[in-house]
Amino acid sequence: MRYWFRMKYLLDTNSCIHFLRRKFALIERLQEIQIEIVAIFKITFAELVFGADVE
Repeated sequence: MRYWFRMKYLLDTNSCIHFLRRKFALIERLQEIQIEIVAIFKITFAELVFGADVE
């Protein structure tokens, strides 16, 4: 099964960490756009799960 996405925003590890730390008003910016067009790499996900220091 193939999935077709309208991805417009691809968040890297630093952007995700800033989001989790609530910096640079990223929460507000992401709330303004559709969640369906935001994505992260599998590698970014793994970095966040296994090694990101978000405190």
